[in-house]
Amino acid sequence: MMTRLATVLTIAPPFNGSMLPNRVRVAIAASVSLLVAPLYPVEISLDVLSVIVAIGYQVVVGALFGYLVQLMLSVPLIAGSMIDGMSGLSASTLFDPMSASSATPAARLNQMLALILLVGIEGHLLIIRGVIRSYEAAPLDGFRLELLGPTLVESTGQLLLAAVEIALPVLVALLMTEAVLALAARAAPRLNVMIVGFAVKSIVFMLTFALSLPLLINAVATLLDRALRWGLAGIGG
Repeated sequence: MMTRLATVLTIAPPFNGSMLPNRVRVAIAASVSLLVAPLYPVEISLDVLSVIVAIGYQVVVGALFGYLVQLMLSVPLIAGSMIDGMSGLSASTLFDPMSASSATPAARLNQMLALILLVGIEGHLLIIRGVIRSYEAAPLDGFRLELLGPTLVESTGQLLLAAVEIALPVLVALLMTEAVLALAARAAPRLNVMIVGFAVKSIVFMLTFALSLPLLINAVATLLDRALRWGLAGIGG
C-alpha cells in the first residue's frame, strides 16, 4: 500500500518537485498507509517471489495513476508554451530548478500559478484521497487493464483541447495584433515592423495575460477533477 502512494507522490504534482525531499514523500506515504491499511486487509504469501510481484504491481498502478494526474495538470504549461510561440517569447527560456528543465516565460508562470492554486484549493489532499480510493478501483490483489487504452486516448485529446481553451483569449488578442501590424506595414513601408511589433505584442500579451488569469482558477479545479476521474478510470475504476 505504501509503495503505490509513494510512487504517486513521486510522479504527480505538486509532490513531484525537487523542492520536496524524498524523506518527506516517504513520511507522507508511510503515515497515510498506516491509517488506511486496516480498511483494506489483504492476504499475501511471504515468499520472495510473491513479495516482488506485489511490489511491482503497486509501482505499476501508482505510476499509471500519477502519470494521468500529471498529464492533465501539465495543461497550463502547454497553454503557456502556445502563448510564448505566438508572442515571440519562445526564444527566451528560463531554467526551472523544480523540474530541472527549461521553460519559456509564460509557460513557467502558468505552471507556478497552477501549482499555487492547486495547493490553495487543497488539491494535494484530493490527490491523496484519490489514491486511497484507487485501492477500491484497483484492489491490492487485482488489476484491470481494459479501460487503460481508451482513458489515455480521451485524456490526451482533452489535454490539447483544455490547453487551447486556456490560451485562447491571449492567442486571439495576439492574432489580432499581428493583423493590425500587417496593415500598418502596408500603410507605412518604412516602419520597422520587427522592432515595433515585438514591443506592441509584448504589451498586448501582458495586458491580456493579466486579464485572463482569473480564468485559470476554475481551469485548475476542473483539470484536477478530470485528472482524478481519469486516474481512477485508467486503473479500472
